[in-house]
Amino acid sequence: MYTKSSLVILSVIGLIGCGGSDSPTETIIDPDPITPDPVIIPPVSTVPQLNELTISLKPLKSVNETDFATHYKNGLYLAAMKDDGIRYFTSGDTSTQETSASGGESFSETITQEVGVDEADRVKYDGDFLYIANNGGYIHALDTATNIATTTPYSANVRVLKKQDNDTLATVNTLNVGDEKNPTNIDGLYLSEGKLSVLSSSNSNAWSTEPGFSIWYPGPQIFNVSLFDTTTPVAANEIADLTIDGYVISSRRVDNNLIIISSYSTEIEGLIRFPQNDKEQQANYDLIQKADINTLLPQYTDADGVKHNLVTAENCFIPEDATDADGYDGIVTLTTINIDDPSEITSICINSAVQGIYATPGSVYTYGSVDQKSTVIHKFSMDGQSIDYKASTSFAGHVFGRGQSNLRFSEQGDYLRVVVTKNNDDADDQFEHQLKVFSENDTTNELELVAQLPNDDHPEKLGKDNEDIYAVRYFGNKGYIVTFLSRDPLYVLNLEDNTQPYIESSLEIIGYSSYLHPISENFILGIGQNIDPDRFTNPTIPQGDAVESTTGEIVEGAKIALFDVSGEPRLVKEFVFEGGYTAAEYNYHALTYLKVSDDKHLFAMPIESWDSTVDVATDSVIWNSNSALELFEVNISGANAELIHAGSVAPSYDTDNYYGSWNDRAVIHGDLIYYIHGADVYKSTWQLPQEIVGPF
Repeated sequence: MYTKSSLVILSVIGLIGCGGSDSPTETIIDPDPITPDPVIIPPVSTVPQLNELTISLKPLKSVNETDFATHYKNGLYLAAMKDDGIRYFTSGDTSTQETSASGGESFSETITQEVGVDEADRVKYDGDFLYIANNGGYIHALDTATNIATTTPYSANVRVLKKQDNDTLATVNTLNVGDEKNPTNIDGLYLSEGKLSVLSSSNSNAWSTEPGFSIWYPGPQIFNVSLFDTTTPVAANEIADLTIDGYVISSRRVDNNLIIISSYSTEIEGLIRFPQNDKEQQANYDLIQKADINTLLPQYTDADGVKHNLVTAENCFIPEDATDADGYDGIVTLTTINIDDPSEITSICINSAVQGIYATPGSVYTYGSVDQKSTVIHKFSMDGQSIDYKASTSFAGHVFGRGQSNLRFSEQGDYLRVVVTKNNDDADDQFEHQLKVFSENDTTNELELVAQLPNDDHPEKLGKDNEDIYAVRYFGNKGYIVTFLSRDPLYVLNLEDNTQPYIESSLEIIGYSSYLHPISENFILGIGQNIDPDRFTNPTIPQGDAVESTTGEIVEGAKIALFDVSGEPRLVKEFVFEGGYTAAEYNYHALTYLKVSDDKHLFAMPIESWDSTVDVATDSVIWNSNSALELFEVNISGANAELIHAGSVAPSYDTDNYYGSWNDRAVIHGDLIYYIHGADVYKSTWQLPQEIVGPF
């Protein structure tokens, strides 16, 4: 026989077995007619009280699988609750680029930030063979007989061209990349001895990871690393194809190790986005808690089609201040792949957020800014395939602005130098810029601040009121910063003693440089725009010949300038291309550089501008794009430094196909010039650039 009390207990047990309820309380009717009053039972919930989802600015710590799983799963649960973007980041010494070809002549290579650290680009050249990446896409056509539109996909590929005896180029191989049914974007190439590495991603997930875009949004997250044996380029064959979960944030190559930093956020089947009530929240929590932690981590598929975990919980890091009530839903992996033996893969993960990297031959720094108000930096040492966490720091401000953020960083010996910007609400001055110098503390795992500029001894500001930073570059014991609002101050920083930095000198000129390329300790090249300080309109005047600037009427457009920084900085010479722009302003890989000798340096950069004509019949304006490769020579012998415009490589293009110049590249090999525009290559020479052969 059941008593009244036992019936109530059974009812409670039944309630627990069924989970929670939509209503705030659950009512159970007591069947005993003697006391018919209902018994009110509180709802049953196993969801703990969790802290708000935020990005930690603290150092990292290694934890066991249980603690890692708690932090990660808490983050997945919190991320499903709301999607207000609060957890998302918003957003060295130069190489001489001199290499000897088989014929003894030097040729240009991809410009890099640090000597010994290669960077991915769409074009690579070894002196005999040219490799060009071409993205996949779709061909749209209309069948005139049936009037039916058709769409045909085509694969991404790397075209291999061989330099012939007469210096022309011939295609000798085409290396297909990705799935033809799902066109692929090639994100970059690496060329090392006998090996070509290709990073690619599906068009379906190839959105930007620049500031303002979420790199965590759930969806298709796959990228590929394809390795080709190019010992014999005409018969190059794929030796490995790795499919990896996530998005590539950035990559580098040091010796035979490919270093890839990628992000990943798992997709859990059945998870309810934006749960509306307690029942849905409880269902989400239960679903996440039941999941095996290994199924929530990124995986990779090897060449044999076998899946492996890219990381395990034991080699992942979480913020030092994380508690059982904290969580984060994103995974960032640092992976090294041995190019010579791609089965050798080493990877660690950070259960936090990363937006960019700066790399030296022995270190990788990951960084990101929260709402451009706070920044965190994590340092890892790299020794072959070994990755070890070293230290972290955080500070007010951000490292993002007009130029490429990695150029704000420089490691010299035991010091890390970083240029930081604070956005102020003060209407009188919107920006506050600082140079910060850090040194690693082995005991505390902190990058300790050892100096900054301005300081009490050197209070001069970096930039005038409301001037943002447009360019930063370091070279040896000097740092260079360009700020701009209506004119360009170029600041030269003295870093001979990293604990006592100061502004050595400055120069104010019209316009600005958005990329600085050190040539020597005495000369630096600036690439940017010439802007009339009295008006801030975008010029629409057609491109003209290179015009040497004068003190007369200001010509607006793309600018290249040579600065002497041996003492008080001075402008040696500059050229302006009316109404033009160059991709080298925002991507230094678009600039081509070859050091011929200590005194002679060659540069090439693409310039694009537009002109218009009026169609009288339709009374409409027709716009035409003009793209050309502009050539410059820098001679810095003695006191007679010169910047010379050596001519233009300006082929005639098919006007029905517009490629734009943002992906234009060039190679200088001795006197030869190879200009890559779109999928085509044109040959010319330094002495006679107007004589053009091609396209190939």
